[in-house]
Amino acid sequence: MGALTRQDFHDELESRRRQVERAMQARLGEQTLCQIHKDGRVTGGLKYDEGRLVLLSGLLRRLKRAPDAQTPADFERLLREEISDWEQRLAGQQSQARPPLTWVAYYQGGADAGAALLDWLRTVQPD
Repeated sequence: MGALTRQDFHDELESRRRQVERAMQARLGEQTLCQIHKDGRVTGGLKYDEGRLVLLSGLLRRLKRAPDAQTPADFERLLREEISDWEQRLAGQQSQARPPLTWVAYYQGGADAGAALLDWLRTVQPD
């Protein structure tokens, strides 16, 4: 593969976002996320997927706001900034005396999605 382009990175983010949306829809069935939240039936698996979705959507927004990000090093920088934010929030939840498990799952999902994307980036653009 040649040098990873901005479009390649964008397409990977979109592909992963769509995969998570499909996974969430499979968990929700005919219900909406709002209904599940309102009824108090949120599961760790659903919150985990929601965290993944929010991280990927956030990265897409970050990429859009950073038109100068054109190289794999730029993409890695954006990704590391996002991962750092999610890991800090996860640590904050985990440090509580009684961590709210759904929020731990949410932030873990985002952190894991970022780590998986970083692994992918290293695979397609080795040093």
